[in-house]
Amino acid sequence: MRLTVKWVRLRIVEMLKKMHPGNPKSTYVRVLAVTLWQVSLFLSLLWSLYCLGYQSAYLVLTGLPWLAWFIMEKMNGGPINHNSARNLMTYPLTWLVFACSLVGLLLLLLSPRFWISLYPILPIILVGYYGWPKIERYGKGCYACYKGTPKGPVKSCPDCSLEFAGGGWVGFKSHWETEHNNQEPYEKVWSYMCPDHRRKG
Repeated sequence: MRLTVKWVRLRIVEMLKKMHPGNPKSTYVRVLAVTLWQVSLFLSLLWSLYCLGYQSAYLVLTGLPWLAWFIMEKMNGGPINHNSARNLMTYPLTWLVFACSLVGLLLLLLSPRFWISLYPILPIILVGYYGWPKIERYGKGCYACYKGTPKGPVKSCPDCSLEFAGGGWVGFKSHWETEHNNQEPYEKVWSYMCPDHRRKG
């Protein structure tokens, strides 16, 4: 029993180490997490539209100003400047679009179906909003931290533990590009290195 518990602990430690943000292969964790989130968001959006039924047309009404702005930018061939945007407010059609948007929003807020349709999609959006900064780190962490390289005054290669003279990283670039560049490009290793490891002794 003790051997089984010990084996499980070792497997968990190894798994967590592989999922360290500094591990280049942890990029796959980020890609997988983002893909799962996107699929979940798409499926929940389909379910929400199905739940709304014909009331999905209220979404179109609510989004009329953004749709009109998008069309005008496409016709203009670029962003609309502030003066042109102010001039648009002098046209009755502009106010009609805003009125339709307001009516669509009110109809949505008064519809019980709208609130029911939010149940699956809101948690997914919140997970993406708060989880994205953490997921984004995967594959962009400190390689030296992942390898457990000491943070002392004497700097050593994260991959082969070769120590560099002079209390700094002099010679690290040429050594890495010669010996370990097939493992991970030097530019990524150096740019993602944490301040504690990069600091000179």
